[in-house]
Amino acid sequence: MKHSPFNMNVSLPIRLLVLIIILASFLLNACACKNPPMVETPLPQQTSLPTMARIETLAIETVNTTFTSIPATEASPRKETTPTQTPKIDVSLLSSALDSDVDWHILLKDLDTGDVIFKNKPDELFNPASMIKIPLALAVLDINHQMGRTLADLKNIGPKGRSFAALLEAMVVLSEEQASQDLEFFARGDNRLRNTLISWDMPNTTYHPRLSTCNDLATALEGIHNQRFIPAEMNDYLLNLMLVQTVNDSKYLGVIPATLPGASFANKRGTMTGPTVVADHGLLSYQGKTWIVIIAGTPDENGTATFETIAESIERFGHALAEQIAQLYKDQP
Repeated sequence: MKHSPFNMNVSLPIRLLVLIIILASFLLNACACKNPPMVETPLPQQTSLPTMARIETLAIETVNTTFTSIPATEASPRKETTPTQTPKIDVSLLSSALDSDVDWHILLKDLDTGDVIFKNKPDELFNPASMIKIPLALAVLDINHQMGRTLADLKNIGPKGRSFAALLEAMVVLSEEQASQDLEFFARGDNRLRNTLISWDMPNTTYHPRLSTCNDLATALEGIHNQRFIPAEMNDYLLNLMLVQTVNDSKYLGVIPATLPGASFANKRGTMTGPTVVADHGLLSYQGKTWIVIIAGTPDENGTATFETIAESIERFGHALAEQIAQLYKDQP
């Protein structure tokens, strides 16, 4: 015969203890069924956190890379465009302005680059007429400087009853031949004039007879531009004399400033009728650049050219040069 756990022969405290154990067991099983294990819940959260952190890090690195690349681009200086980087002056257009029955001596030089743009017989001797007065003026000023005289002194002393300042102004601005003769007579004493021109690399320039070359005349002009030969005060004085405008300065290469507004042309013309010579030369400045321009024409062996036709041809050359320079700057960005 089997016995029930609640057999009355068992004492009451024992029966109560057994009952409590049984009830507790039922309660535990019930709780286990209602609450499944939680170990799977945190796993997705833990695996997703590193993924988000990596994405944020990559985003930050990308932004940093973008910003650090900008200074690298700006660090390279912007390449400025200058007239020397634009297409060059078209020499054929300048040549087309010149009459074919003229013996031409021409030199066009860019003083910023040192490039000779256009030349014709630059080393051949010719009669420069009054253009030779610029080397003479330089020599006169230098000889006075070597004698210890200042520019102020030249206003008070001089040969033949006229001050050096008055003679220089008359020679350079008014092209007075008497002033030129008086200054040349002063400068040639003790062979000073000849020795000075040779020391300045102008060996082909003479006054008896009056001869020079484009290269010699260009050396004189470049020396003025660079203040190479005489003190700055005297150099500026001579340059200002060349810039003085007279009635005839609108002729020949003097047409350039009218065609190229804002340009300046410090020049000295040269003309003769026996033999026929029409010439002009000087320092052309525009937008911070400077060119040497020298042109001289005489009738060729056919003798068909005249003073007037040569003058007109030089003016066409001046217009063509001015228009091309204007176009070069117009094309700048």
